[in-house]
Amino acid sequence: MLGAGLGFAMMVAFVKAAATSVPVPQIVCIRSAVTALTVSLLMLFQGIPFRGQNTPLLFLRALLGSIAMGLSFYSTSVIPLVDMSVIIKTSVLFTAIFAALWLQERPTRNLLLYSLLGFIGIALIIKPTGNVLALGGLAALGAAVVMGLIGVVIRKLQQTEHSYMIVFVYTATATVGYGLFFGSSFTKLDHAELFYVLGAGVVGTIAQLLFTLAYKYGTASEVSPFLYSETLFAALFGALYFQEFPDLLTVLGAMLTIISGITIARGSREKKALESA
Repeated sequence: MLGAGLGFAMMVAFVKAAATSVPVPQIVCIRSAVTALTVSLLMLFQGIPFRGQNTPLLFLRALLGSIAMGLSFYSTSVIPLVDMSVIIKTSVLFTAIFAALWLQERPTRNLLLYSLLGFIGIALIIKPTGNVLALGGLAALGAAVVMGLIGVVIRKLQQTEHSYMIVFVYTATATVGYGLFFGSSFTKLDHAELFYVLGAGVVGTIAQLLFTLAYKYGTASEVSPFLYSETLFAALFGALYFQEFPDLLTVLGAMLTIISGITIARGSREKKALESA
């Protein structure tokens, strides 16, 4: 999971570098295409059929994922990497809320408390007079909300679909969708831009595969906290390459948000373990 965190942080750093001159939809399209191609080859090699059992839910996940990627990449282009990373991680709060509303999962005892702490943390990061542009911060928050809903959809899909099939449909849809709707705005890439965009696709794909392997070989309650290492790596890349240095309120907000996210994730997993025992 540490490798996944590093990979995701590298991906958003590549995205930020590319977005200075490349349209965000074009970055989304190419990054998705790299992942879709890689996953399709893995499916062919392992004999996994390109046929889903719950097509409507697969395409709902694909639509939501495409929206979330666009919002998160736009946010990456306009606000500091560490701020974007922390706000996106609040998706775990929204997953818990949506699970309670949609799946009728009984909320954990401390869900409301830690959700409140998480939102306070967001407020400290998205501050009216701070360095985070309001639109960029709201885009990241919007991506977190959508990703929270995606978490609930994936829980349903995992009952019938292979994880590679879920990823393939999502990234293939994003590739085609962004290409069709925004293709006229795409630009010719020079060598540096091509390196950044393909770099985002390659490291993002590797991170996605490492993320999947982490949950395959370790329990969620053990490995999920390590995904927050992405925030530390994002802060490092932001400082080294983009001269982004978080202020005290951002650090405090990040701490509150991360603590609340880890606590909610662990509480949810422990509750499931007790129910299945």
